[in-house]
Amino acid sequence: MPRNVVSSRVASANRAAVSTGRSIPFDFANSLTFSASGNSYGSAVAPADIKVNARSIEWWTLFDIVPTGTSPIFSLGVAHYYMGFNLNSLMHSYRDAAEVQRTVFSNTTIFRPSVWEHFAITLETTGMDVVMTFYRNGTQIGTTTRTDGHSAAYGANLYLATFAPASLNLNGKLANFGFYNRALTAAEVLDRSRRMPVTSGNLHRWLATEGSGASLGDSIGSTTFTLTNSPTWSSVNVPSKARVAVS
Repeated sequence: MPRNVVSSRVASANRAAVSTGRSIPFDFANSLTFSASGNSYGSAVAPADIKVNARSIEWWTLFDIVPTGTSPIFSLGVAHYYMGFNLNSLMHSYRDAAEVQRTVFSNTTIFRPSVWEHFAITLETTGMDVVMTFYRNGTQIGTTTRTDGHSAAYGANLYLATFAPASLNLNGKLANFGFYNRALTAAEVLDRSRRMPVTSGNLHRWLATEGSGASLGDSIGSTTFTLTNSPTWSSVNVPSKARVAVS
């Protein structure tokens, strides 16, 4: 294709971004590759503002190998509270108000190796009702309501890409991991999958701006992960086509 045609299309896209006011922010820096066989993970003191009454968790993952078991994205270790993948489903495992372990799964789906995908889980409680909704690439892939409440107990440590050291590790790349203090709407999750901003309710976000070293800093809060067993820093990230403005 002639270069002037490409330039014209880029210019048109930029004009569209300005005219709609919905340009997608360049909020990705690098990614981290975690190795299950190498037991690589991150750990931090669990921030006090992570609550269970209403929240959302989102992240981008590229699997080197599609999960064949349980692959947590994060856990609050001692409390046995974690979210991530189980075979071909998203999962949320937690303790109810009676401290009984419960595990909820999304509908089954097809996770693709070597492809960046956006995932989100929202959690909202009203009294003893707990509503959990699962999303993949902005599309809802399941919702479950339970009526046995949600524990308010937490572990002292927040783990990234593992349930606990040497137990259930992620095998793949992780980028732009973040917490919100409320349940995002379906429209907001779709916006986030398109890399559009949702500014209300952001609590923590880890963008991997460091690009090297043994620490992963929080761009919003102050919670820093200590990286163990050398997760690999990479500039490989969500493809540029995800940055095209959406009208």
